[in-house]
Order: sequence, then structure tokens, then C-alpha cells
Amino acid sequence: MADAYARLSHHPGVCECPSGAGALYSVPGVAEANASSIPVVLLSSGIPLRGEAKGTITELDHHKLFESITKWSSFLKLSGKIPETIRRAFRIATTGRPGAVHIALPAETMTGTVDEDSDNFLVEPECRTYPAYRPRGYKDTLKQFSDLLKNAEKPAIVVGGGANHSQAGNMLLELAEKLDAPIVTAISGQGIIPDDHPLALGVIGDNGFHPHAMRTIEEADTLLYVGYCMRVGCQRATTGSLVVDCRRAYPKTHLRRFGT
Repeated sequence: MADAYARLSHHPGVCECPSGAGALYSVPGVAEANASSIPVVLLSSGIPLRGEAKGTITELDHHKLFESITKWSSFLKLSGKIPETIRRAFRIATTGRPGAVHIALPAETMTGTVDEDSDNFLVEPECRTYPAYRPRGYKDTLKQFSDLLKNAEKPAIVVGGGANHSQAGNMLLELAEKLDAPIVTAISGQGIIPDDHPLALGVIGDNGFHPHAMRTIEEADTLLYVGYCMRVGCQRATTGSLVVDCRRAYPKTHLRRFGT
């Protein structure tokens, strides 16, 4: 639910789980949110610190469990550090490439006291939505992109979920109409422009695709990728086994991990 809330509201999702099995059941959802660049803050309750390494029921090393599937996982032992840790969690979850974060809270932390007058008590306004503190592309790089698009005879725009997260639909539609460039999307990029728009040609990729969308990629001389994850390889991510001989523009401006 936290993942769905974040996707639909463009605000970070927050969820909580109990120690032991509750944390284990949370792993798939947290891993999916992190892989899909969805800011989710998971709070897991733990056993009392005095019960560590004593075989206490539901004892589990929570912060280690989530380290490999989140941007950041913290074991918070002091109640007085709750405000700054929560602020940091939201900052890491929403900046750069958004993703999941985790905070493990032992019983002593949850029953301790916090200074409510602390300046760090509230999450900063910029991190209550995402992406926060958006970076800008380099001027020279953007000029190269602009020149590529101006000189293109058959441009096409390939859109992924990052464009939806950034709510870039109106700007993309304006650019596509100006260039008369069709838009094809990954599954996560669906809905970036109305499906009944003449330039909306459907889904590409291995997980279900429209033949006319694939043909658009094959025939384009310039491809502009926006918010599209190309971890599986440029050619395979767009056209399966077909290698397309064309120019590719990929304005990658985010930092992989950003936020302190």
C-alpha cells in the first residue's frame, strides 16, 4: 500500500512492520519499491536491546536484512536521534534516484523521549514529494541533445517510469508535438500522455509490446530516452534481439545515490 500510495500521490509512502516474520514478509515489497525508484520509508520494530544475542523470540538483524535492497538501512538505538534520522531517511528516499529506506527501532528507542522543540523534528518541505532537489543537466550536454533532435528526420521518444514519477507528461507531449515525434513507453511509462493521442504508439520491451511501437523504434533515426532504465542493454531494452542503427540521446542527470 505504501508503494501504491507513493506512485499515485507523488509523496513518499510510509509503512511499519513488527520484528521477525513481519520484517521478512516486507522484503519483497520493499525490494520492488527500491528497484522501481519508489520512495518508501519502512519502520521496523525490534526486540529490547537487552535481549540481543539471547535467542529472544522474533530477534532478527533487521538493518542487515534490508541493506542490500534499500538505498539506506539504519539501526536507531537512541530516541534523541529520531528527528534527524527521520529527516535523513526522507531526504535519501526522495533525492537523486528515489528508492526505499529502512529504520530499525528497538523497544527502548520507541519508548524513549524526544525533544519536540528540536529544529530537526519535521521533514523538510522539499522532501515531502519526489524527486526532491532535482538536478539540472549540463548546458553543453543539453545543447548536444537539442542539436540531435533538431537535425533528426524521424525522431522517436522512449519513455519509462521515471517520467511518470517526475510528472513530465505535459512537457513531453509539448516536445513530441513540436518534433512530430511518436512516443513509445515501457510498461511503467504508460499513461504519460493520453492513449488516444495520435503520437501515443504503445508499449515496447519484452514484457508485452505493440508491433507498431516496435516498428517505430526500428525506423527511427534518433531515439530520445526519458526516465527509461536501460540496465538490460540499450538494444535489448527497446527492440528485443534487433540492433537498431540510429543515434541515441539519454539525458541522465540524476545521481545514483544522493542525500545525507
